[in-house]
Amino acid sequence: MLRAGVDALASMTRLIDSAKRTIHVEMYMIGNDSVGRAMVERLTAAANRGVQVRLIYDAVGSLDVGSRFFARLRAAGGEVIVYHAPRLINRAWELVRRNHRKLISVDGRVAIIGGINWTADFLPPEMEEGAGWYDLAVEIEGPAVGDIEVFFWRTWIYCGGIVPEDIERLFAKPVRRGRARVFARTTTRIFGRISVHHALRGAVIGSQNSVRFLQSYFVPPRNFVNLLKDAVARGVSVQVVMPQNSDVQIAQAAGRALYARLIEAGAQLYERPGSMMHAKVVIIDGWRSFIGSSNLNHRSIRLNLELSVEIRSRAFARALLREHRSVRRSSVRVTPEYMSSWTLLRRLYHELCYLFRFWI
Repeated sequence: MLRAGVDALASMTRLIDSAKRTIHVEMYMIGNDSVGRAMVERLTAAANRGVQVRLIYDAVGSLDVGSRFFARLRAAGGEVIVYHAPRLINRAWELVRRNHRKLISVDGRVAIIGGINWTADFLPPEMEEGAGWYDLAVEIEGPAVGDIEVFFWRTWIYCGGIVPEDIERLFAKPVRRGRARVFARTTTRIFGRISVHHALRGAVIGSQNSVRFLQSYFVPPRNFVNLLKDAVARGVSVQVVMPQNSDVQIAQAAGRALYARLIEAGAQLYERPGSMMHAKVVIIDGWRSFIGSSNLNHRSIRLNLELSVEIRSRAFARALLREHRSVRRSSVRVTPEYMSSWTLLRRLYHELCYLFRFWI
């Protein structure tokens, strides 16, 4: 488990510096700031020493950067592709569908997945440009990295990237590295069923003791809300921690429209004060965890290209549960008294934002 900030960036840098053959990156947000520039410089250094670097970045998420930002990387032999760049004529679905993944995969043997973008938002506030955003990621070794590589190549091909003739050679031989069972979960490129959401639905349906969320944008579909209410009704403890100060106010307002019905059903809701909490984590029954880029909202479920992992390991779940408890203790419990301070106009605003939940 990696926490956002200097430690996570150090792990990403170490991973890039250790590359011998390939570095594959999908990044929703690359900032024209100290972090974005430093990470691209690391990729450039890797390309200069002969590593095959392939980078996909999202045009909307990375509005701060353009083609010139990657000039040195391209000059060193790195390949850079922009996902769904706005053009004079775009198909409508291309404009709304974004690549929301945050992935670094090296040599087909180790990968980092989570919600941490390459921006200074995730640096500690005492550092220059740092905003102190809270988030989590996970570093993975073993056979699951091969599945993650397949997902990367699918996107690379879809975006028109060149595929080497010896692509099979780029996949590392699967080697078991631990006792955890890890399943890569992604989305499709079309509307419809996706494995991230459906795996999570199945886990909630099968939950017996507890369901714990750290969620940055908690605007679940009504059928998922009903699953949580059913879980509470059969004795499952449901706790959801969300940011009190969201960077996307409309998403927070839409989520607050659900508070009353969830609390009435018996779920425990918390809001974390301070800097933005950007995590996307679920822990179920103390042994089954989900972590990655996928939020519990309609945009992640139906529109965005996402990448998460399901980890079946009590040891890893314990680490996430300790993190959850720490965040929850520093958060404010949402109660009817807490919501009573909301004016009628504010409540109407929450309901109005909820009407636009399919695009949030």
